[in-house]
Amino acid sequence: MRSNIYDRLSERREREEHLERERLEEEARDAEPPLPERFLTNELSFVRSESLKDKTFHIFTMTDVGPSPFSFVGGRSPVETDTDLETH
Repeated sequence: MRSNIYDRLSERREREEHLERERLEEEARDAEPPLPERFLTNELSFVRSESLKDKTFHIFTMTDVGPSPFSFVGGRSPVETDTDLETH
């Protein structure tokens, strides 16, 4: 016995929705992972006296306590205008 037109339309819509879900899931699996959010270091702003030197350091580690398997320390130092990276 043949089902009515509404049943056939409903089955067709369900098949199309299922195919669309599968396509979206496959696209999500193949997509590039999102880039990590940029870390900004401008927590505050103030006028610095010329007599004060900027010796800021940022220390990034993988652990809170004890030695870390990886650490990154970024520091600031003045660079003369005519100095290239290799000389510095």
